[in-house]
Amino acid sequence: MKVGVFGGSFNPVHQGHLRLARELILKDYIKRLVFVPVGDNYKKSELILVKHRLKMLEIATKNDQYIDVSTVEAVTDEQNLTIKTLDQLQADYLADMHFIMGSDLLSEFNDWEGKEGILERHKILILNRAGFNDEAYLLKNFPKDLDRFVLAKDLNPLSHASTKIRKLVKAREDYHHYLDPNVSDYIEQNNLYK
Repeated sequence: MKVGVFGGSFNPVHQGHLRLARELILKDYIKRLVFVPVGDNYKKSELILVKHRLKMLEIATKNDQYIDVSTVEAVTDEQNLTIKTLDQLQADYLADMHFIMGSDLLSEFNDWEGKEGILERHKILILNRAGFNDEAYLLKNFPKDLDRFVLAKDLNPLSHASTKIRKLVKAREDYHHYLDPNVSDYIEQNNLYK
């Protein structure tokens, strides 16, 4: 079974994240998807506590039988390497892990600690970003590892950004159409992003 691993801050999770997750499953790139929010030790500005980000993910995905939320990075005090996360999830799911990555991160991938292990034991599902030639980049930089990459070319691009949503919340402007209604309620009830 192919399981997609979608890591990120999800600060907050929005309709674009959810649409992309469902589209990857519907178009048969993967059979299941696991959202993996970064923990509190991740250094990023305006990052709210992982307990809130996990809860919002759980709320947003509660009716999706093929989407899970993992706490693998949320429960550790150390910076988690992607390879460790993928290996742990592979052991948990007994499945082939497909790490979901935007093509804009491919140039950074060469410098990742554990890159060799990722390429040996897992696959990378590349989401095309406008203006980036995935095939040419992979041919030039990963000629021996081309079989480890899957190009998802027929997906709609993410149309929302969590940064924009946080700014709208802070400015007390309308943001609700970007989120699952229950996630919007959670943000309001917990006075987040103000």
